[in-house]
Amino acid sequence: MKELSIFIDESGDVGSCSDYYLVAFVFHDQSIGITASIARYRQALSDTGLVERTFHFTPVIRGHEQYGQVDLDTRKSYLMRFQIFVEKTPFRYMVLRYRKREFSSEYMLAERIERELTSFIRDRIEFFLGYDRIKIYYDNGQQTVKHAVHQAIHTCLASSAAIYRNAVPKDYYMAQVADYVCGIELAALRYERHADGATDRRFFGDRRSFTKNYLKKIRRRLL
Repeated sequence: MKELSIFIDESGDVGSCSDYYLVAFVFHDQSIGITASIARYRQALSDTGLVERTFHFTPVIRGHEQYGQVDLDTRKSYLMRFQIFVEKTPFRYMVLRYRKREFSSEYMLAERIERELTSFIRDRIEFFLGYDRIKIYYDNGQQTVKHAVHQAIHTCLASSAAIYRNAVPKDYYMAQVADYVCGIELAALRYERHADGATDRRFFGDRRSFTKNYLKKIRRRLL
């Protein structure tokens, strides 16, 4: 039985706390193992004396949560090791991007997410129908996203083809990859709109460096 796993992550929230709202979808063909990639990643951390932590893009960049007491150089090392892991791991992805002020309500945003996700699936229906089973992994952080995903999947594919599972990032490396993808794409928006800050430049350099060393590499995986 051929299985496709879809890991979902979002950046921002549907309220008024952030300017943008992004939803990342990472697609992993379960027939292609990632055990070797994980082993190399863990060994790389060990070789440099880093304690393995659940990768979470914003806390790494900002020095929040479990990275709150971690110095800048060490956080840069965590980012670099995880970036290499991402580059060596087989997956494809897509991201939906929204500027929240363009929507008058959460309902309008939810409608747009469902419509664009439905269109994306239909445009690539042969890809999705090539799998006997599709598993959706999402921590259900935003009800807007959860509802849109369920509706789009049910509209385009047989409801029996999708298995919905909560995904705690610490339990799934691919969920951490989805978080990384979302973080890079949000940083790309900031650079595009000349809204990048000192923290962005400290980790990624100027726009040219960010595009060459991070954005272009990840966008090779677009589905």
